[in-house]
Amino acid sequence: MKNLIYIQVHEGHFKIRTFQKTRDRTITCSGLSHPRTLAGIFSDVQASFKTAINQEPKVLLGLIKPKMLVHLVPEMKGGYTELELRFFREAALGAGSSATYMLTNEYGPLSDAEISIIAKKL
Repeated sequence: MKNLIYIQVHEGHFKIRTFQKTRDRTITCSGLSHPRTLAGIFSDVQASFKTAINQEPKVLLGLIKPKMLVHLVPEMKGGYTELELRFFREAALGAGSSATYMLTNEYGPLSDAEISIIAKKL
């Protein structure tokens, strides 16, 4: 899958890389500092996603919007709610993603080989 940005969401920061193109980078985000949930301040999370998209390699002068695989890494007691999943999906779409796919904490951080397997099913 071309132009897939993989974003690991952690408390207080993101780890970001473009699938098969770049190494992990870390972007801090104050919107991820809520004590009970990762879904804190929507506008801060969306701005951080936009920063992530703008810093990744572009194709055709940025005319092609990337797809995003957002991975909520921390384990949450009781799992993530539908509202939390929608929070991150909407933030990514609003930041300029053409499509957003979600992964929860059932999996640890993924390698490019693991992302390749997942990307075939997207």
